[in-house]
Amino acid sequence: MMDQHFLVDEDVSRTLVGLAEISSHDRVLEVGAGYGTITKYLAESAEKVYAVEKDGRLARHLRGLARRYPNIEVIHGDFTSIRLEDFSKVVANPPFQLVEHLITRVLLLNQAPMALIIPQPLAARLTQRTSTLLSLKTNLAYHIEVKKVLEPNVYSPPPKRKTSITIFKPKTMTPTEEVMLEMFRQADKKTRNALKTALSRWMPRRDAEKTVELSPLTDRILERRVARLSLGMVLEVMAVANQHFYQRIHEGWTWPR
Repeated sequence: MMDQHFLVDEDVSRTLVGLAEISSHDRVLEVGAGYGTITKYLAESAEKVYAVEKDGRLARHLRGLARRYPNIEVIHGDFTSIRLEDFSKVVANPPFQLVEHLITRVLLLNQAPMALIIPQPLAARLTQRTSTLLSLKTNLAYHIEVKKVLEPNVYSPPPKRKTSITIFKPKTMTPTEEVMLEMFRQADKKTRNALKTALSRWMPRRDAEKTVELSPLTDRILERRVARLSLGMVLEVMAVANQHFYQRIHEGWTWPR
């Protein structure tokens, strides 16, 4: 079950859902719904709950729960490959191996608010903006706060480490942060082309091309595909975005024609 640990403490499930601030208009995505310990509390408050579960036996159990709560839609499949429904929030105790994929996918898709139970060491790293590439990406769009540390005994089977209820609250991004996020969305492109596309939101394409080509960024970075950029390289790009691109974005500067 991909390193999945099931909550057996009802208080933790209620706390998680309470911190997520679910309203009757929310369409909630839950990844790794398991036995539905969290799902049922989500269903009591949300307009819709998309309960994703890869294990067929657990998916059948969730369909039984859905007969009691008609607003639950069980999605039996692998989260890494399924098409996602139109959701407004994410609340989950996901399998540990899926956590980074889940955060990244939501970040690049719609930056929905998230309330997640994740390993405590990962939560600590995410609150430090430049500790890892994932933390840098995530902090572009979210304020991240660890709300509660959980002991292993709230799970079955107990994990080897503590976990944390961690809240990801969307923030108002600066234009520079939006440019960086748009660059990350184009993971398969060379950084040169991804930046040109990202900057085209703020200026004509011709100006975006000149802005990138005349920036201090070297071909060592510009010719590398975005997915292969190291943390150090991304920090270089961000520094240039904050300085070299900033003037052109914020002052409406354009190249002479």
